[in-house]
Amino acid sequence: MIPQIKEITVPTSMSIILWFTEPLDKNVVVPISSFTVNFGQYGVSTLNYSSDTMITLGLDSAISPWDEVFISYEPPLDLKQCLRSPVPPTANDVVKKRNAVRAFYRVPARNQTAPDETTDGSHIQSNLGQTIGVCHKCKCG
Repeated sequence: MIPQIKEITVPTSMSIILWFTEPLDKNVVVPISSFTVNFGQYGVSTLNYSSDTMITLGLDSAISPWDEVFISYEPPLDLKQCLRSPVPPTANDVVKKRNAVRAFYRVPARNQTAPDETTDGSHIQSNLGQTIGVCHKCKCG
């Protein structure tokens, strides 16, 4: 079967993980220029096979917890560099093309990064910690 994108997650501000439905050939060196994040708003600096069904993309700039993230993949013209499922070493170009991952565009990623409340300024306006449990009449609380 042809590997298809199953899920995309953003576990940290500098990395994206792509999960595939089928195993990938980990010996294929895919150009990082084949992947774009938010139409090139974030540059892809590294590509690593984390397992046979998972690829980790390293970014050259940080994604914030509030960013909507989406990924696109455009296969290179050279079939030897396309993401694909494992094929025999003697496979011809037809077999490689049949097993290649198809292009995908603007696939949304689940942004799992959490905001840092100590640095984002959201706690400055909050007065909940000062009023909870305090009795305003007698200050007993």
